[in-house]
Amino acid sequence: MARILTVWVLTRALLLLCVFHVLTAPGPDVTSDVSVIYQAGTRSCAPAPSRSTTSPGSTRPPPP
Repeated sequence: MARILTVWVLTRALLLLCVFHVLTAPGPDVTSDVSVIYQAGTRSCAPAPSRSTTSPGSTRPPPP
């Protein structure tokens, strides 16, 4: 149990060091690229068409 707790604490510490930019990964910063891709994806999504609330065996006509 102590080994699991030790590994958990070390991974959390490593994560916090990365979040606060004490440790950085090599390479370019791509956060702006990701935000542009995300915004472009949300703008092009059309709302889903509404579905009829009737079941296949229902005799009621679908709503207008």
